[in-house]
Amino acid sequence: MKAAQTGWFTRDSITAALNFKPVVQSIFNGSLLGDNGAPSNNSNVITVEGDRAFVVSVTAHKAEGIEPFDQVKERVAERVKYNKALEKAKLQGE
Repeated sequence: MKAAQTGWFTRDSITAALNFKPVVQSIFNGSLLGDNGAPSNNSNVITVEGDRAFVVSVTAHKAEGIEPFDQVKERVAERVKYNKALEKAKLQGE
């Protein structure tokens, strides 16, 4: 048995160690959170890939929200540059 703690992640950025459908469903179905999103219960044993099993617990939770533009401006600019480069590469490839 090995206990591990992950950093923050969202539904769209699951850490690789937990990226198994039954584990993700258990994390995001709401049963691991108490009132007002406070950490609450451990999950039941979740078996994946034959002999692998998990018990997950949420130790901290941030409610979904919209980040201020000043905080995401750089990520947005990077994404736009990436998408433009991808389009250009597709056109050149065709």
